[in-house]
Amino acid sequence: SGAVGAGGALGYWGSFWSTTNQASGGVTSANVISINNTDPNSSGVSIVSGSQIKFANAGVYNIQFSAQFANYHNQDHDVDVWFVLNNSRIDWSNSRFSIIGTHGGINGHYIAAWNYMSTFAANDEIEIYWQTDNTLVQIERLPASGDAPDTPSIILTIDKL
Repeated sequence: SGAVGAGGALGYWGSFWSTTNQASGGVTSANVISINNTDPNSSGVSIVSGSQIKFANAGVYNIQFSAQFANYHNQDHDVDVWFVLNNSRIDWSNSRFSIIGTHGGINGHYIAAWNYMSTFAANDEIEIYWQTDNTLVQIERLPASGDAPDTPSIILTIDKL
């Protein structure tokens, strides 16, 4: 709520992140991405049941996320990430990428980051799913190191256009 901004925007938005490692449930198993933290100033967008992004108001929303993937195996492995709306997968929303294997004693890492924009009805719930071809791939949180702060496993922001 609040004053109407430029272009009639009501300012609905949400900022979320996860501080947990997220393991694969098995080779080619669909794994829902969990989110366990919410910016207390978020407005009109919330997390329900630890993974469902709920829109209180209808409109066009831009969803941006990044996920910190890690590969603990010495071979490269593929990951798929896609969206599910109201418990039904959204066709043509999948992306596939490869994560390099461990090398020189260092795990392979990859930041999956993109945005998805669509029209949502009031009370719609969207989730982000992933699967991999090897259980040694996970979504990883990292502790602070040197001057760098903690790394969340997921960062998610949403704003209504």
